[in-house]
Amino acid sequence: MRINRANIKRFFKRPAKTGLIFIVLLVLLGGGYWHFVHKTVRVVQLPAKTTTEKISTPSSAASSAPSQKAASPQGGSAASAAPTDVTAPSGSFVSNHQPSTTADQEQSLCSTTIVAKCSISFTKGSSVIKLEAQQTDDNGSTTWDWTPSQLGLSSGSWSVSATATAGSNSATTTDPRALDIP
Repeated sequence: MRINRANIKRFFKRPAKTGLIFIVLLVLLGGGYWHFVHKTVRVVQLPAKTTTEKISTPSSAASSAPSQKAASPQGGSAASAAPTDVTAPSGSFVSNHQPSTTADQEQSLCSTTIVAKCSISFTKGSSVIKLEAQQTDDNGSTTWDWTPSQLGLSSGSWSVSATATAGSNSATTTDPRALDIP
């Protein structure tokens, strides 16, 4: 069947049911396309604030314990490969789940496997805003200092999750409490 004026007129002269089905399908496809195109994912880079507190161990315990160290800042590597398992992230992903203003200072803490990278994601509807992934310190932790206005978090309830990644392995933990922005 060729598409021309006569065929288009004939199509729309059919019972209203066929035209209605066509319009409904068109609206559904358009809505799906709109949602896919307008989904936003934004990564926000903030200055890192990592702790570098070292844990000392007795020399006899250090020689028998398995070693799991991160690459040193000077470029040398203390471990031969990334860990095979990634510990599910834990910590205070958001320091205050109900800030009074969007200018309130927040802090996010992610604790996981040493040498893993951790990121924090905020999701509301189709919008996803992420704190840039940061390498964990020698204790397996990293922190971010931020405000909701810095990240561009709009009013409403945001789901918060942390993802830790080491090599091809990753683990995600979702905060049981949402971040409620006024």
